[in-house]
Amino acid sequence: MMNAGRCCLPASVESLRRVADEAVASRKHCRLVNMRLDAARKLMPPLNLAGVSLLTSHLHIGSGEYQAGRRVDHHQHRELQVEYVLRGSVRFSGPESQVTALTPGSGVMIGPETRHAWECESPAIMLGGLVSLIGKQKALFKHHVNSALDNSMHRLTADDSVIMLCNVFALATSNTDTAWREHRIAGLLYAWLANWLDMAIPLDAWIQHGGSRTRKERSGSEQACRRALQFIEDNYDRQIQLEDVAIQAGCSTRQLSRILRNERRSCFSHILREYRLRYAREMLEENATMPVKEVAYACGFMQPAYFSACFKQQFGIRPCDVG
Repeated sequence: MMNAGRCCLPASVESLRRVADEAVASRKHCRLVNMRLDAARKLMPPLNLAGVSLLTSHLHIGSGEYQAGRRVDHHQHRELQVEYVLRGSVRFSGPESQVTALTPGSGVMIGPETRHAWECESPAIMLGGLVSLIGKQKALFKHHVNSALDNSMHRLTADDSVIMLCNVFALATSNTDTAWREHRIAGLLYAWLANWLDMAIPLDAWIQHGGSRTRKERSGSEQACRRALQFIEDNYDRQIQLEDVAIQAGCSTRQLSRILRNERRSCFSHILREYRLRYAREMLEENATMPVKEVAYACGFMQPAYFSACFKQQFGIRPCDVG
């Protein structure tokens, strides 16, 4: 049964477990908590930095409690991802066999486009969120984030996070009318997310160096990389060539290949394929009945069989198995 109006709890992991249990006491309670979290998320203003804004695009506790042994295989998100364990034990695995074990009061920040998987070692409840990058410098900030996270994951713990989230879920599970409920939840989550981003990513370095260079004009290679990535993202569904991207980046094809190798440790064809595959997966997740052939063509692949092979290699599953 949901609590009768308590909106503040002592700061302890046990308190966190207790409010998490209340949040998933039934499917009805879980849906209500997710609705309140989403309503609060929509009230959260973006976190603004030099040339980029960070906007929370998803925030939820999923379907509630995950049973021991529940596993989600390797996948990746376009956005910055945050996962926080409220109860139980969850093991996250990332690139190069990195393994991070999380218990209540700890979480993980995962960089954009970073492949990862997770598995519950005991029945668990998690708060998950996705943070979208918006603005002219989003491609460069994405590179800054992944460099800070070493293209992997970063484990985080903080006592003040327990305090904030205890209060978040006390408000979200209350069955009494509470003044400005969603606004208060939004304020707590906004502060929680800002603290975690500041702990995981050198934001001051971005503001001091990235912001000043934005005003003074970035170096030629950084500017060309940003333009190239933006053009690829905007035109991944077309049959674009390296020459097309080089024209938009304002350099020769040879220079662009070198820039992408230095800045992204990749090449044009690999980057284009990654964009196509990522959007293909999103398309399949949103519409699981869409024929694989149509998805392939819509994302710029000319041969559905090649698309399926690339998809299996990237995500470990066939396109027809998504959803």
